[in-house]
Amino acid sequence: MPNWCDNYIKIKGKREEIIKCIEGMKGYKALYKEDRENKEDLEKCYTFNATLEVPEEVLELGYAKYGYYWQKDNWGCKWDMLYESKYELDNILKELKSSIKEENEVKESESYNYLEERSYDKKHMKEVEFFVLSPWSPVEEWVKALSEKHRDLEFSLSFEISEEFLKGSATFKEGEYI
Repeated sequence: MPNWCDNYIKIKGKREEIIKCIEGMKGYKALYKEDRENKEDLEKCYTFNATLEVPEEVLELGYAKYGYYWQKDNWGCKWDMLYESKYELDNILKELKSSIKEENEVKESESYNYLEERSYDKKHMKEVEFFVLSPWSPVEEWVKALSEKHRDLEFSLSFEISEEFLKGSATFKEGEYI
């Protein structure tokens, strides 16, 4: 059984961009050749694979031979996102979308003013945080890849492996450490 790493990921930016980012985390898990039997009915889920897809040649060679190393090098950990993150990410999406809908309804009922548009931009900056559990190591490479893909957002990762008394943090913008 692994020592689990607690990853707390913050995303800062405009709500619309955060929504795109979280929706973009949904995809299909990597399906290695040894796992393909009876797997025709795959459903979309939150997965590191949606951000950084395991190449087909690695899938063909198998998890044990190359997949483990590819995932560790590119996601930061050997296994994909656990199902527990689904509820938190779904709730964040629901909150963000409902707040936009409410503001649009208010905006339609009021007269439009150019000066309000400037404060509207500042008001729509948002910060959300979610939790991902990973085995042995933080998902630093995955968060870095998210920041490369969603260049208008800032990503912060704080992690802790309590069994090893190890903790740290990193912040990314446009695929670079800041």
